[in-house]
Parts: sequence; structure tokens; C-alpha cells
Amino acid sequence: SPATVSRCGMIYMEPESLGYDVFFQSWIEVLPETFSFKPEFATTLLRLCQEVMPPVLTFVRKATVEVVKTQDNNLIQSLFRLLDSYFVNFQPNELKPAAS
Repeated sequence: SPATVSRCGMIYMEPESLGYDVFFQSWIEVLPETFSFKPEFATTLLRLCQEVMPPVLTFVRKATVEVVKTQDNNLIQSLFRLLDSYFVNFQPNELKPAAS
């Protein structure tokens, strides 16, 4: 159950209680605007995240040794940052406007 911090008005949620879909959905929402011309890209990325990430995280936890301990949500965010670096070519700029 979530613990409440009443003085600040915050609610602390344990990462395990959030699940992975929260991270997947929030990342899909901030994909570059140029992805909007083909919504199936975002749908495919979301489906791949939902199908591939849980088994990969299980593999990392059971079959590898981490030098520095990590949380699953940190690994997911790191993957998204890596993927974002590949998507930088799709970011609109003054030479390449957003798709309309």
C-alpha cells in the first residue's frame, strides 16, 4: 500500500506497485512530433516494450551480476534515453519542420 507523507502532500509509491506500463506510456507520449504522421510506429514501440522488457529484466536479474545494483525503472529509463538518442534525427528543427 502507498505510504503517505502528509506534510508535503505527496504520496510515495513503490516502483513495484507502479508496474512498467506507466513508464512505457509516458515515453510514448513524448516521442518526437515527426512520429505523429505514422501512429503505428508508437503502437509498435509500445507493444515491443510490453512484450520484450519484462523477460529482459528477468534475465538481467537472474542471469547477470551487476557491479552496481539498479532498479528496474532505472534500467527502463536508461533504455529510453538510449533510444531517444537514435530518434534525435526525427526531432523537428528550423530546417525540418514537424509533420503536419
